[in-house]
Amino acid sequence: MRSYLTGSPETRLALNDELSIGKGHGSIYGAVILDDCNFHESVRLDSFDVDKTLILIPPDGEFPVMNYPLIQEFKASFELESGAVGQTTDLKLLVYLSTPYV
Repeated sequence: MRSYLTGSPETRLALNDELSIGKGHGSIYGAVILDDCNFHESVRLDSFDVDKTLILIPPDGEFPVMNYPLIQEFKASFELESGAVGQTTDLKLLVYLSTPYV
């Protein structure tokens, strides 16, 4: 996360409602299951179990809110490609998004 907020505002970050952390959750269709994770020291997990919300007062600059290992192969649901065409005075940015589910 990059934070350039002035003062020390409390920030709430909502994660996927279907997120489960730890083993023993089984295979639930559509669920995001992480074996393990850890959070930045500024993150409070007061309401995480209830509504998957992280509460934090972000430090200035860039920092990792959450770290987690990927044990199994990850297959993204979309692919993003980008490029640029043209001269320095007339430049077009091209962004292509594709998915196998359409």
